[in-house]
Amino acid sequence: SILKTVSLEQQLQIISTSIGARMAGATAGGHRRLLVAAALVLALAVECTQGRTQPLCDPAQACDALGASCISCTTAEGLALNATVHNCMYGRDVAATCTALPNVTCQGARTFSRTLQCQYCYQLPEWAFVCTNSTSCNVHRKDNLVLSQCTAKETSLCLGNRVFNRRQQCNWSSGHRWSTTFILSLTLGGFGADRFYLGYPGIGALKLLTFGGVAVWTLIDCILAGVGYLQPEDGSALLDN
Repeated sequence: SILKTVSLEQQLQIISTSIGARMAGATAGGHRRLLVAAALVLALAVECTQGRTQPLCDPAQACDALGASCISCTTAEGLALNATVHNCMYGRDVAATCTALPNVTCQGARTFSRTLQCQYCYQLPEWAFVCTNSTSCNVHRKDNLVLSQCTAKETSLCLGNRVFNRRQQCNWSSGHRWSTTFILSLTLGGFGADRFYLGYPGIGALKLLTFGGVAVWTLIDCILAGVGYLQPEDGSALLDN
């Protein structure tokens, strides 16, 4: 009942202390209860870790350290960063005056200076933005570029629209793994398990009915799986390949 009135961190400390105190004098019959308590400690630790993720505009954060979505900036010319036209030389530093948005709470001076490079958001390096993965493309086609919607990261200040379209290589995965494919091909390949796993039920059934093509088909598929040639039927990429 005490645990309901304290924070997660305090719950974790109370239970950990209790387990440590009882460990030395635990009998064989008490081991199960200790294991359950230990599992509770682990669950609380995970919950505490997840709960410490900072919000987008953290009120405890300094104003000059806020992300791009929490501030409004203008250049020396009086243009907002999201303006479509800017008169600056590409790659040069641009001084901007930034202010925390009215609905944002932060620490320190609400108006401050930031320096950014003269480049539009779509010109940012790949590490400075994130894109949505398309699940309708084929990784293994030569023309595997797909139009994705990308967003500049909070730590990246740039000019123009922060959300933009960009042609990216198709790199989506449906969760199939190369290691699993190879192990299935090596151990249960004669029953078509590797083909069933990759989404080829027809070929898998044929392989099963022919006992792996009298072992010849099984050997060939095992080699193909080992070199990464066997791929999922849906065109996605194999993980850990």
